[in-house]
Amino acid sequence: MGAHYLEVFRGAGSVATAAYAFGAIAPSIWWGAPWKSTGKFIFDGVVYGLVTARTFGWLWPSVTG
Repeated sequence: MGAHYLEVFRGAGSVATAAYAFGAIAPSIWWGAPWKSTGKFIFDGVVYGLVTARTFGWLWPSVTG
């Protein structure tokens, strides 16, 4: 059974963005990495999350009927 594109996009995008972006925060907190570079990593994580969400939404089987 499939799902609608936006449902898949929202779910996959939320999980992927959290995984890509929030992982960059720990080095700044614990190891003193510059927050400016952390902001860049978070921005990259959001972009990667959107690309992942788009890919999952595109390839996921859609609802028929």
